[in-house]
Amino acid sequence: FWLKPLVQATQGPHIAATMRLGGPERAPAAGPWPEATGFMSENRLGFILSLGLALVIVFIYGFDSVEVTEYALNYSLVTRKVGHNTYPSGRYWIGPLNHFVKFPAILTTIQFSDSSMQADLTERGDATLKSRTRDGLNVAIELSFQYQLIADQVHALYTSLGPYPDFH
Repeated sequence: FWLKPLVQATQGPHIAATMRLGGPERAPAAGPWPEATGFMSENRLGFILSLGLALVIVFIYGFDSVEVTEYALNYSLVTRKVGHNTYPSGRYWIGPLNHFVKFPAILTTIQFSDSSMQADLTERGDATLKSRTRDGLNVAIELSFQYQLIADQVHALYTSLGPYPDFH
């Protein structure tokens, strides 16, 4: 690179001399931003449609539903916390960054039995409970029980034991 003097004539009696690196002269640059009125008048419809579509998508993703056989707690992905309110069945707007943690609202059966011994079992339970007596004899215990969650206690259950499949 080499320097060559560039003499520019300005209005009035002053002459300014500047130095620049070699290469072709460039045209003067336009302003950093396009004219605001022309820009907005050309793209206003596109901007409004894009903003409207984004708001509709955010609104739709904010809905979640709870089935008739469920209770739910509102879990925030932002704060990573669960709300205290228990939601019964229905459709709710909870926000786009939230989802429901669901629990059964119906009777839930837990059974420990050998399904080959009972023809009336509709679903296979856990294995039979096995133990021994003091004398060393084998004892097989078949047990079945049902429970139902109390809606007001679902938050306490979640905070102490975790989500639904994990607590039994």
